[in-house]
Amino acid sequence: MKILKYFLIYYLLFFFFSSCSSLKDVETRQFSKFNYEFDTISKVYHSDFTKQYTGGIDVLTDFKTNYVVYNFCSDNTIKIINHLNDSVLILNQFNPDCKEVNTRIIGNDVYVILNSNKVYLYCDKSQNKELALDLMDIEKFKQSGLTVEWNKRGGDQHVNIPKNNFYFRVNQNYDDSLGKYSNDVSNYPAFAKLNIQSKEIDFYGKTPYFSEYREYGLISDFYDLYIGDSIITCNSISGTIEVINTLNNQSQFYTVKSKYDTEPIEKIVYPEDNKNINDVKMKHWLLSPYYESLFYNPFTNYYYRIFHPKMDELNEKGLLNTEFDKKCMLMVLNSKFELIDEVLLPIHKLQILKLYPTENGVLISLPDLGEVSKDKIDFKFLKISHLKK
Repeated sequence: MKILKYFLIYYLLFFFFSSCSSLKDVETRQFSKFNYEFDTISKVYHSDFTKQYTGGIDVLTDFKTNYVVYNFCSDNTIKIINHLNDSVLILNQFNPDCKEVNTRIIGNDVYVILNSNKVYLYCDKSQNKELALDLMDIEKFKQSGLTVEWNKRGGDQHVNIPKNNFYFRVNQNYDDSLGKYSNDVSNYPAFAKLNIQSKEIDFYGKTPYFSEYREYGLISDFYDLYIGDSIITCNSISGTIEVINTLNNQSQFYTVKSKYDTEPIEKIVYPEDNKNINDVKMKHWLLSPYYESLFYNPFTNYYYRIFHPKMDELNEKGLLNTEFDKKCMLMVLNSKFELIDEVLLPIHKLQILKLYPTENGVLISLPDLGEVSKDKIDFKFLKISHLKK
């Protein structure tokens, strides 16, 4: 378990220090459906963002709200940005292990689930936190041998979730007394749906981490999409999208390939002496083609996804390519998960990770261009608007 813990810490440190992006000229090409407009915009929030937040950034959207939730485990606060009026709500929390939280906002009540398997409630967005539910008191959860996911790297997107429902990832529970995991390493559920009021819980899907991603190093799915009664998860290697209907526990699969996905990803090859394994994983991630997670815009009824084509180790000048050379293709899908357009973005970045919805497109955060002080933070975004011809 210590090795796993150190690897996760290494991975999170890499994630934050590699989040810079490079703005470059857009290649001119004809698009089939839209005209695209690119602009860099600024959003200022009057709050202290100097202390590092975790990677678990939730985007919560319904018919009237659009929240983004940041977890500041270093000073035990949760900051909720309302993107409709740019206000910031700060809630104190008790999170001694500095783990990511799962967030759900129902009316004026804020719920969080920690990987301690406890659900806390901030009633009417107050600073007073109360224990709403211990998942271990639910017999079905207790007998499952599962626990709330401990490594929620990218956060999730929740859109128009039915009242009282709460989605989150689960993982197998490590039994220290037995020295092993509670479930078969490659065959246990990936998701849970909890009804906070009735305390009913159900499990869905199958975790992909050990069955497939173990052969591809650091490439994995980074966040999940929950829309209404559906769980939507994406395979970063094949491009396959799985839609799980939680009402009947049936899945539908859609394979949506980028037009630039012309060379299959290669499995990682580890050195025989097992030295510099992390460097090998990083290089494999940098050069390999892969898909990021799916994002939904309820204002346009389009899905968006980033694809990164394969990159050569050396550029035309014989110099090493870096994360600032990794191309980003924005895929636009309709409500039937059909690819209707694709555009090369004017940024080069190893990983975009999170998009934010607008009325006619999306925003992409440019963290290296932002300005941070104890009084305010100036977020810079690449604004992408797609207009019909």
